Parts: sequence; structure tokens; C-alpha cells
Amino acid sequence: MARPTLVTGPTGLVGSVLVRRLVDAGDAVRLLLRPGSDTRLLGDLMDRVEIVRGDVRDPESLAVALDGAHRVYHLAAWVGFPGGSAAERMHAVNVIGTRNVVDAALRAGVDRLVHVSSVAALSRPAREEGCLDEETPWTDSPFNTVYARSKYLAELEVQRAVAEGLDAVIVNPSLVFGLGLPGENTWGIVERVRRNRMPAYPTGATNVVDAEDVAAGMMLAMERGVAGRRYVLAGEHLAWRDILGTLARAHGARVPSRPARPRLLALLGLFSEIAARALRRTPRLTREGARVSSRSTCYDASRARGELGWTSRPFAQTAARLAALVVLAFVLPGCAPAERPVPDGPPTLVSTFHAVTLLARDVVGPRADVVTLMEPGVSPHTHEPRPSDLRAVGNALSGLYAARGVDGWFADLGFRAPFEVFASVPDSLRRFVSGAPDPHFWLSPSAVASTLAPLAEHLCSLDREGCDGYRSRADSLAGELAVLDHSLRERLSAVAGTRVVAASSFLAYFLDGYGFDTVALVEVVEGVEPSPAHLQDVIRIARGARAVVGQPTLPENAARAVAEAAGIPYVTADPIGSPQTAPTYRALLERIAMTLEEVSHGR
Repeated sequence: MARPTLVTGPTGLVGSVLVRRLVDAGDAVRLLLRPGSDTRLLGDLMDRVEIVRGDVRDPESLAVALDGAHRVYHLAAWVGFPGGSAAERMHAVNVIGTRNVVDAALRAGVDRLVHVSSVAALSRPAREEGCLDEETPWTDSPFNTVYARSKYLAELEVQRAVAEGLDAVIVNPSLVFGLGLPGENTWGIVERVRRNRMPAYPTGATNVVDAEDVAAGMMLAMERGVAGRRYVLAGEHLAWRDILGTLARAHGARVPSRPARPRLLALLGLFSEIAARALRRTPRLTREGARVSSRSTCYDASRARGELGWTSRPFAQTAARLAALVVLAFVLPGCAPAERPVPDGPPTLVSTFHAVTLLARDVVGPRADVVTLMEPGVSPHTHEPRPSDLRAVGNALSGLYAARGVDGWFADLGFRAPFEVFASVPDSLRRFVSGAPDPHFWLSPSAVASTLAPLAEHLCSLDREGCDGYRSRADSLAGELAVLDHSLRERLSAVAGTRVVAASSFLAYFLDGYGFDTVALVEVVEGVEPSPAHLQDVIRIARGARAVVGQPTLPENAARAVAEAAGIPYVTADPIGSPQTAPTYRALLERIAMTLEEVSHGR
């Protein structure tokens, strides 16, 4: 049996093209897919490939995905100009994710890995002169974006793995155009041009390249590339005026005729960021994006053309191809594609994050699919929904979120019948911090049990035929939670009274419920930076505690600093879990219990 080729990030405009090319070439292809991924661009390929559910931030799922694989194409990344507010999340996906992939590839002994980077990783020097190539050293400048730095650091992880024995090649595509998901990446630009919603053009210039040519370049790099080398995959160097004009003419749309001056574009980016923050959404334009699109940066692909035999098509051909794809996408001329297509199969129940999904599945049973909106490793406090999140769950029977204080942004997304689970928890079972209800109720089996009957009735109101099943499963789960609660009390009775400092109130239900003594919180309000005076008080108190307990999905700097200053261990407990680390609600709580037992015993 042929050893498979693993592709991470296969659902985007480049990944989907690569997968089709590999399948057509007769390769055995394995895809690493995040739970809930939008696979529409893969279409019928889903029946011709092997699927492994996981995430590049989850080393356990990577070990499964790489088992027996002989080649890897690593495309998974967060692409765009989200601004500094998203730096930590972008670092987690692009840098830590790449580190996990190359480390897993080393352990699995793969034959070769192709890492898809970006020309952004070459840096953007402050002075605009000449074309950049693979030997351009990284230069710190105000024109380097959060994304650029993350891709540069990701490349360092690849080079480190090469030094440790991994056969890896890096490709650096320029701005890629291809068929994408509505509203995302450069396909969003195509859509806006086609709909005459691009009245002006930025004053800068860049290199453009077709997604088909990038996929071809990746396959050439796999076959012919020199280990450890970069290969720039850049097509024509064009002004934005010409890029948008070429797209407009191909689609029969109005050609943008006015320049958007850099200062005006930067101001629009600022307003867009402010509005997006207020609405808890991703900004359409950021100041980073404004700065980059107002500059002229040129890239040289001579090495890829010479060593790999790579070629790229003129951008006019790319624009014509995309226009043809738009026409083919319509059932009738002039019809717009549905914003929320309804797939075949059972209805969908949407939940915000994994812990909520675990509870919902036990009540819903086989009546509906439960889709998790957020990928593993992201805090619901900081998650920013994307357009594809909404379209992927367009047939939702209902949507569940935990609480206004955790993932309240969900209630504003326009889903039918959003249900706040925490609203069903009585005051007698709630925890309070500084007089406000603590929303992390799902870490208490008794608090969860109080929400099950109201949840069943909510589902009954939407689906009368399934009502008996919802009520029966809710009753059954309530009984199982009572048994789990008793089991945890017995298990943790030996370590009751253990003194800990918590990074925030995220474990309050668990710590208070099972007899631990939380002597201080580093962050009284989760996500709000503590004052120096407060930190000094916490450090003094912490010297008498066993450990500082933090969570991996939020910034840990302050909590780690407290642990170091107090001379006690810093440990993490994940209150959300993932399909790999906590496939059941019991497993989620037992992992936390195990962590706290080890703290109590000084391990």
C-alpha cells in the first residue's frame, strides 16, 4: 500500500488546488482537517482522500496524521492583516503550529516536507529599491506586518528542523489569486471588484501569482528543490491600479479610477479596526493592510524558474480564469450564490467551543450534527468569527453559547434561536467574582446539570418530533453528572485545602467545588492587565501556595511572572479541551483533576 502524502491547510484557495493536482497524479493523499472546516472548495475530492481530524497546534493529532506518511505539504496558516490585536493567535497558528509540524515530521521520519511561507517573510525594508529575492536578509521596519513576522519566525523553525536532519524546502508565494471562499483573502477582492464595490485603488504595487501556478511550484519544489532553500513564487509585478483594472475588465465591471492616498487609507483602516472591535468582528481593512498596499515592493523569482523549471501565467489570464469560474458557479446567469447554502443530511446545532459541544451532543444525540464554531486552542474571550464560519453552518437548527461574559459575541451573529446556557444556572449554583457572576459554569457538573432540562425544552420548541428524545437524554445525562460529581469529590478529598493562585477565575467552579483554596487571582477581571501593586500583593500571597494555575488559551506572561517571583511552579489546566485531549465531558474534568492532584503532591 502506497504511503500517503499529508497536506495541512487543504481547504484554502491554494490547498484545494494542490490536493486536486495530487489526486489527479495518483498520489495517496491524507488531509489534516480542523473540526468544522469548510470543505466546499474540495468538493468531490473528499471521497478520494483520507481525512484526519486535528490541528497544527495539537501535537497529538499531528502524530496521528503523520503516521506512515512519506511526504508533507505544510500550508496551514492564518493569512491576512489582522493587526497587533491578533498577534498572539497568529503566532500560535503560524509559528507554534509550524514548530509542531516539523517536530512531528522529524519524529515520523518523513522523506521530505515543503513549507509554504510567503514573500512577506523576506521583510519589507523601509526604502523601496530593487526586487527582493531568497537571499534578502530580514530587516526590522515599520512596514513588516504581524503576518510577515510570523511567517519569518515560522521559517526559522523549518531551518532549525533542517539542521536537525529534516529534508525540507520552503516556497515563498507572492499575492495569490484563485477561487476562494466568499469574502476571504483575495477572492474577497475579486468579489468586490465584480460587484463594483471598489471605487478607488491603493497607490502601491506588488507581485501577483495564480493559485494553480503556486501549486505547481510546490510540487516542483518537492521533486527538485534543494533541502533548506527558499524559492520565491512570484508572477508579474503590477500596480494595484492595474491589478484591479484587469480584474474589472475580465468581469465586465467598472474600473476603479481614483487613487486612495496612503493617509486616507490609513485613516480608513483605523476606523475599520475601531468599528470591528466594537462589533467583535474582523476588520475589513487595517492600518497594516493600508501601509502595505500603499507601497511598491518587487520580488524576483529567478531561482524558482532556473532551478525548478517553474513558470507563471500573465495576470490577465488569471483574471479571465476567475471570471469564468464565477460564471460556472451560477445556476442561472445573474443569480448570486447563496450566502448560506443548506447541505444535505441532518440539521446542524452550532456551539461556540468544545466544552459546550460536549454537553450539547449528549442532549441532541443522533437527531442533529453538532458543529463547533471555534478551532481548538483559541480562547472564546478573544475569538473573532470569520465569514466562512457563518456560511459553514447555514442550516443550523439553533446555536448554543456559554455566557455573555465568555462568548457573548455569538448572540450578535444572526443565527436562528441563539441559546445562552448559563442563563439557566440558578444563583445558588453560580460563583461570583467582585460581585459579578462568573461565567465558567461548565466546570461544575451540578451547574451543568441545572441547564439540561431548559436546553431540552429549547430544542423541543424548534423540533417537536424530537422532543421525547431530547428530554430523555437530558435526564440520563443529569444522572451521569451526579455520579461524576461524587466520583471527583472522593478522588480529590485527599488533596482538599491545597492552596493555589489562579491566573483568573477560569477554574473557580472546579477549585471551589472540590475543596481547593484559591488564595489569589492574578487577573481579577479576565483579560485585563493587573496593576503592578496588585501583582506585588499576589506575589507575596503566592509564596505560601503550591502553584500558579494558568490556562493555555490566554496570555500567560503575568501569571508566569508571579510564579517565578514567588518561587513556585506554574502549571496549566485547559478549561475547554479539544476532541483529542477531551473527547468526553468526563475526560475534560478528569484531566483538570489530574493536574491539580499533581500540584498537591508536588509533582
